[in-house]
Amino acid sequence: MRRWLACIAALVVLCAAAPTSAFPDKPLELTVLFGAGSAADLLARKLAELAGRDLGQPVAVVNRTGAGGALGYTYVKGQPADGHALVWNSNSVSTAYHAGNMKFDYTAFAGVAALTSEPVSLAASAIPGAAASRIWSPSRSRTAPLSSSPTCPSAASWR
Repeated sequence: MRRWLACIAALVVLCAAAPTSAFPDKPLELTVLFGAGSAADLLARKLAELAGRDLGQPVAVVNRTGAGGALGYTYVKGQPADGHALVWNSNSVSTAYHAGNMKFDYTAFAGVAALTSEPVSLAASAIPGAAASRIWSPSRSRTAPLSSSPTCPSAASWR
C-alpha cells in the first residue's frame, strides 16, 4: 500500500510540474544574408513587422552579409537553439557549404516556414532570336544537352 501511495505521489508531483512559458518569451532576431534594400531585406522587414504584432514580441531584422551567406548562417548557428534566432534562408546555404565557406550544411537548421518560391533562371537583355539560338548552339553539339525543369510559364528546355 505504501508503494502504491508513493507512486501516486510521484505522479502528482510530475504532473504538477511548472508549465513552460509561451513562445516567444523574448524578442526575436531575423538575420538577412543580403544587403539593406534587397528584395530579401524588404520582405523580411514586412514579415518581421507582421510577425511581431502577431507574436507579441519585436522581431529585429539584422543584415549579416558576406562569404556567400556563411557569416550570417554561422552567426545564427552559434545562437541558442530556442527559436529566437532566425535566418532568411536561401539556396546560399548549399552554395556556401559546397564552396567551402562553412563546415555545416542546411541540416544544421530546422525549417520554420516556406516564404517565397523563386525559380532560378538565366536571363539576357532582349536579343534577336538568331542571336539567342547561338547562345545555346554549343549545347546542341554535346552528347548531354542543356535542359531545365519548367518551374514557371517562361521556362524552357534547350536542346
